[in-house]
Amino acid sequence: MNIRNQERGFSLIEVIILIAILGSIMKMASFSLANVFNNKSAYEEAEILLGALYYSRVEAQTIDGCATVSATANSITTTVYLDCGPPLAKQKSTETFNFTKLVITPFSTGDPLTFLSNGGTSEALPSELVINDIKGNAYKYVIYPAIGSIRKKSL
Repeated sequence: MNIRNQERGFSLIEVIILIAILGSIMKMASFSLANVFNNKSAYEEAEILLGALYYSRVEAQTIDGCATVSATANSITTTVYLDCGPPLAKQKSTETFNFTKLVITPFSTGDPLTFLSNGGTSEALPSELVINDIKGNAYKYVIYPAIGSIRKKSL
């Protein structure tokens, strides 16, 4: 009896179909990963902004001076002064943080916000800073005047 040996393995057509399916899955995954990285970048920028606020507050306390924070639509500038004045004098340092994935609304109490040596602010009322990211998420940072505590709230 002559039994024909069947070859084992995949045909060229099966391999091509497999590659096409894997390519489609990889393309879908790359779009999903791109969204994750874009969201993470906006989140990271929001955390950098929060860090700039904390830096200004702590630096004013550490040197027994003052620190101002100015907000524009796409940046935050912190300036530290050794002498609280008035006027503010003996500038120690200035840092500017630029953001590409955030839109910043200036402080509700006016710009700039000044942190004093006790950690609080020069304002009588809490100061609010609202940011929007490129995905439409909105956050509000509230800086309380007595001790300068900072709270982040989602809107």
